[in-house]
Amino acid sequence: MNWNAQVETTLKCHNVLAIEVPLIERLNAIATLYTLGLTWSLPTYLWNLTIAGIDRIESIHPLSLQEFTQFQGNSLSRVIQALSFIRDYPEPGLFILENLQALINSQVTSLLEQEELNAWIIDTLYSLSLTQDKYLVLLDINEIGLPQVLTSIIPTISLPLPDAQ
Repeated sequence: MNWNAQVETTLKCHNVLAIEVPLIERLNAIATLYTLGLTWSLPTYLWNLTIAGIDRIESIHPLSLQEFTQFQGNSLSRVIQALSFIRDYPEPGLFILENLQALINSQVTSLLEQEELNAWIIDTLYSLSLTQDKYLVLLDINEIGLPQVLTSIIPTISLPLPDAQ
């Protein structure tokens, strides 16, 4: 099964997926997810530490984002607001949270804050499991991986470096 089909099948089955990609493959991964959203007739949204809120992806070549919602506060506060928004948002969509794994596993984030993030993720996953047409992708370009507590409930797919062919 090719990588795109593996992403589609896993996401359709679980509503959530962690994707580990090398930085050089970031835009290809986002393009794959955006195309999947189009195929499923779903809007695709992106959050990362550089975005003050959640942006809607309007096009992929070139990457074009439109501000959808804004959050206030520091990085930890914004990611919790993003998870809360995704959990409570009543409309369908494919939501990409980029490098959340780095924040969970950061030495800057305290153990208590890491546990709080894990709890928010678990709560959001439970909420997503009760809905249809609402999906969450944790895109990891730092190749850090999920904390062990989440690996049993979130499937992970890795995209290898492109070969020279």
